[in-house]
Amino acid sequence: MTSFKVTTDLNCPFETARQHFDRRLFETLIKGFPHVLLERFDGIYVGAHTVLRLFFSGGPIWDSVITDLEDGASKFEFTDEGVILPFGMKKWVHKHSLIATSPKGCSIEDHISLECTSSLHERLLAMAFQHNMQGRQKVYQRYFAECAKHP
Repeated sequence: MTSFKVTTDLNCPFETARQHFDRRLFETLIKGFPHVLLERFDGIYVGAHTVLRLFFSGGPIWDSVITDLEDGASKFEFTDEGVILPFGMKKWVHKHSLIATSPKGCSIEDHISLECTSSLHERLLAMAFQHNMQGRQKVYQRYFAECAKHP
């Protein structure tokens, strides 16, 4: 299994960011991927599913379910795990952490662990996902800066 973490600092109060950690954020994050369609987003609670249709290799489904959730005064975390994954992936675990860092700021930590049927496939996908998560940093910063202006 391969794991990595990407941290993004935000100029947005924790409570405002927490209120806007929602479907709109998820839709904003996938806009950069023309080959991804959001088919289902139940919300953020244990048992909630997010289903994506991927438009390659015959349009496979990616279905993740939230398996853990902690919602505190200065930290909000949830973990989604793959239930149905694209060909070659055996396991997907994504822990999302929103952490207060100051009265006017917070950070997002994306902890990713994945396992594939071959080590080469796993290394290639891990590099691709890490690149994707690093690309999310600017999207997160713009999205939450706008949220901070209009809480």
